[in-house]
Amino acid sequence: MTEFRFKIALLINPREEDHQMLLALVDRRLNLLSVSPSQEVWEEGQVIGAELTSVAQNVLKREWERVKQGELLLHPGTGESGIGHRDA
Repeated sequence: MTEFRFKIALLINPREEDHQMLLALVDRRLNLLSVSPSQEVWEEGQVIGAELTSVAQNVLKREWERVKQGELLLHPGTGESGIGHRDA
């Protein structure tokens, strides 16, 4: 699991607040793995998991929008990024 956390830490931008939040939620979720299982721990894990999913979706959506904007900036009007040909 620490490898999973390490990969996320390498991929995020530590200057962006929601990226920091994403890593903090991963840490909270991983910390629950060291606690004895109980209904309370399970419920907290569910809440953290839902928050983690929401933050990750927002980060991924924003980053995807940046990628799409970058494609348009590389070849305005053509919709081609230069990476590969995209059929109309």
